[in-house]
Amino acid sequence: WKFKKVSAITRHPPLPDYSLKLNLVPISFFKGQSESNTQSSPVLHDTNTRSTPFPPSNTNTRFTPAPPRDTNTRFTTDPRDTNTRSTPAPASNTNTRFTPAPLASSSDTNTRFTPDPRDTNTRFTPDPRDTNTRSTPAPDSNTNTRFTPAPSSDTNTRYTPAPSSDTNTLESNLQSIVEDYQDLEKLCENASPNEVMDVEVGRDTIFEDMLAVYRKRNILKHKIRFSFKDEDAGGDGVCRDAYSGFFEKALSSWQGACFKIPSSQIEDEDLFLVGKIITHAFITYKVFPLAFSKATLKHFLGFNPTNVELRNSFFFFLPDNERGLFEGTAEFDQQGIIDILSECSIFKMPTLNNLIELTDKAACATLIKKPAWQCQAIVSGMGNFWKLVTPKMIDSLYDVSVPTSSKVLNALDVEEKSAQDQRVTTMLHRYLRSCSSIQLRKILRFISGSEMILPRTVIKVIFENQPPLHIRPRTQTCFTILILARQYTDFFHLKTNLDFYMNHNMTEVMKVFDN
Repeated sequence: WKFKKVSAITRHPPLPDYSLKLNLVPISFFKGQSESNTQSSPVLHDTNTRSTPFPPSNTNTRFTPAPPRDTNTRFTTDPRDTNTRSTPAPASNTNTRFTPAPLASSSDTNTRFTPDPRDTNTRFTPDPRDTNTRSTPAPDSNTNTRFTPAPSSDTNTRYTPAPSSDTNTLESNLQSIVEDYQDLEKLCENASPNEVMDVEVGRDTIFEDMLAVYRKRNILKHKIRFSFKDEDAGGDGVCRDAYSGFFEKALSSWQGACFKIPSSQIEDEDLFLVGKIITHAFITYKVFPLAFSKATLKHFLGFNPTNVELRNSFFFFLPDNERGLFEGTAEFDQQGIIDILSECSIFKMPTLNNLIELTDKAACATLIKKPAWQCQAIVSGMGNFWKLVTPKMIDSLYDVSVPTSSKVLNALDVEEKSAQDQRVTTMLHRYLRSCSSIQLRKILRFISGSEMILPRTVIKVIFENQPPLHIRPRTQTCFTILILARQYTDFFHLKTNLDFYMNHNMTEVMKVFDN
């Protein structure tokens, strides 16, 4: 016994004082332990650990804990822990609210997902997918680590992106424009007269008849209700048509393509009356000559248009084929630009570097200096109403009222009763999208009597059967109703038919078709 005791102590590291109790352990026990641990690190054998309870951190585990003598081993894996590959031990979750398992637990050494970072001898590299677990505690069961979906805020971002700042800015600008126009309408309501005067005018002599009416004294104290000679139609649509016909005739002698400036062909007295009619028509029936250059109007009303506003008005003053030379949409044609600038008394050689500077000078010379005398006569007749108007109200008047394809399409209220009606509706939408700004003004004039489209405008479209050889559009301007034939065979049939009437003199067209 003494020899065996000394031999056992010699082959193993010294034991603590309480290890003297090994005197009562059989020699076969030491022999078995020494053979099983020849390839591993020495193990301290504490015979009293058999009565030590299992660490409290493992009380919640679903597996049977390993024998106490295995708790300190690093490399020998308990065969009962073979399922730990699919269920990581709780110790790998550093954020768990429970006490983690012992550092050298055999169940942690085999985990595939989140090995214990405190175990420096582990053979496995931590899974990079678990790098976020420090900020987001893992769920109670680690078996779902691979299948845990991303947070809801991330998954929704892929399908519903947050609104951009540009979109929010655009919506706020549109809302501001509408509010400014509503303020302008309130000014019109406060200035609108209550008394009504009936006046008859002729379509062919609308310009002279209208000037004669506004030469009368106190005419601005009345709301004029127009009617046309030899026509039975009446109502607000006819009144809007009368004012629109006058502006069409008056501005026909003005200069410009889409935006126009007054010319010297009209007498001073007539220009003063034109100013009176502009104000009175807008106050009573919301009819305004949108072809009047906005930058020019703002300047002579006492507001200072920006260079951008002058430049844009100058672009629309030019014909379509010349507009692209200054906008940059066409090929740079130096000689063509020189010819245009020479009309504005600008003789500097244009280049790509100084084109914007020369454009601003040409816009100021064309829209401000050239029509100064005529515009002052018009503004003097427009009265004190416009002194209450702000520059933003002028901008809202043009931004809201100038027709565009999208505005007209949104205003349509189509009554479809058959599949053929739906086909014609599709043709109409395609036609409106292909129209220019000037064509849209003519269409609105044909439908409502005014070239303007207001926020509350609703265009009702109905269909009727017409003889194939007598297909034509019809309207009811008082109710803004457009009547189309069902017999249109295709888009080009509808386009040719509508262009035939829209491209003619609108006074003659309204004379034939206005009900």
